[in-house]
Amino acid sequence: MWDAADVMRQGKDLFIQHGLTTNRAAMEWFQRYYRDFRVRCGELPGDPYPIHIDATFVPLRPGLIINNPFVRYLKNSVRSAMRTIGKFC
Repeated sequence: MWDAADVMRQGKDLFIQHGLTTNRAAMEWFQRYYRDFRVRCGELPGDPYPIHIDATFVPLRPGLIINNPFVRYLKNSVRSAMRTIGKFC
């Protein structure tokens, strides 16, 4: 099961957020079906209701994101968040 709002395309990368509306089976399906893309699956801790990946963060260019200030993890430590997103990405 997956929600299109949990998937974000940036060039040849597909970012998929595991959360309330997208499960691991969907992430595996993306990896099988979209072989020409790098499928980046992950979770961002600190978001108690993970839905709609663009409500958490939006990458603008390498090293620059807009983040949701209400997501505690991102708000408390931008440097840690960038490392997490780097692992996510």
